[in-house]
Amino acid sequence: MRKILILKFGALGDVVMATPLVAAICAKHDDAHCSLLTTPAFAPLFSGWKDLHVVAIDRHGLRNLWHMLRFIRAGEFERIYDLQGNDRSGLLLALAGRSEKVGIHPRFPYTHHPDEKWDGQSHIFSRMRAVLESAGGGRRVRSTRAAGGRRHGYARRPVAGEECSRTRQIRAFACRCKSHAAGVNDGRISMR
Repeated sequence: MRKILILKFGALGDVVMATPLVAAICAKHDDAHCSLLTTPAFAPLFSGWKDLHVVAIDRHGLRNLWHMLRFIRAGEFERIYDLQGNDRSGLLLALAGRSEKVGIHPRFPYTHHPDEKWDGQSHIFSRMRAVLESAGGGRRVRSTRAAGGRRHGYARRPVAGEECSRTRQIRAFACRCKSHAAGVNDGRISMR
């Protein structure tokens, strides 16, 4: 049976945003054994997934990096999808040995990647969809809906004279902070 590995160690929002990508990879390789290498904090997010083996190793420290490398090399994975795309995961793939490596950047150690260099000119979810397409993803990957019904990614630009919702949220928060600070300074709120 073919073996596929997916790497995703990142922050909570990044891991949640990567869930449709993980699902698309598992669907593409439904005849293979799919494993996800993540950190212990994010392993419960994937615990109920059918046909996905979750391995959790802490990402901090040389000892844990060594454990990750040993797991990858012992697993004899045919293809590794690097959804993290940082130097640590690139190093792991460079030392992994004999497998196809799918990644975000058009450089070593990746064997499958989009042709154009990525410097943040698009949202990471769009870039990761391009990564899957470069690896022969076939299926269209849909993002999860964000709060407010918007898809992950950039919101539409506001028209002249209109504020975007994020700007309104920031202004409302700033006003609350100012009124709280005024209450403290006027002696209405005691700090003990």
